[in-house]
Amino acid sequence: MHRLLERWLTDVLGLDWATADEEAQRLASGVSERVADRLDETLGHPTTCPHGNVVPGREAPYGELVALSDLQPGVPARVRRISEVAEHDAPDLLRELDAYGLVTGARIVVSGADASVQAIPVDVGGVTRPIGTNVGRLIWVEQESEEAPAGSRRPPRDR
Repeated sequence: MHRLLERWLTDVLGLDWATADEEAQRLASGVSERVADRLDETLGHPTTCPHGNVVPGREAPYGELVALSDLQPGVPARVRRISEVAEHDAPDLLRELDAYGLVTGARIVVSGADASVQAIPVDVGGVTRPIGTNVGRLIWVEQESEEAPAGSRRPPRDR
């Protein structure tokens, strides 16, 4: 129920990730099965929450995932999932990722690693942002083939 509520709160009501997570926690215990079923139907039976975590009983809409911190430099990838640890325990991190454009469906490329500052330089939409290696372990990506066109359009967020 929580993940469906998050999807509704972000996709229909336009709340940001972190606020949607907080509100879904408040609402989940008061939603009946009848309302949950209708909400699921109205939303088109989404497979994930806005953070890419699979709705229980559904199939993941992505393939094999690797932590951003383990992605090889120069390999293009798509953000597919933000760890539930970040989702529930770090609302400020969710806001920061959203502001950086590190959202589900975003195309990224790691340009290299700087061990001296423990950061991963990640290109998101033409802007390089330093992402801490600990945060990089909470972001799961799906590698794209190297032949993907450089200007390929951003797909809609996973649903």
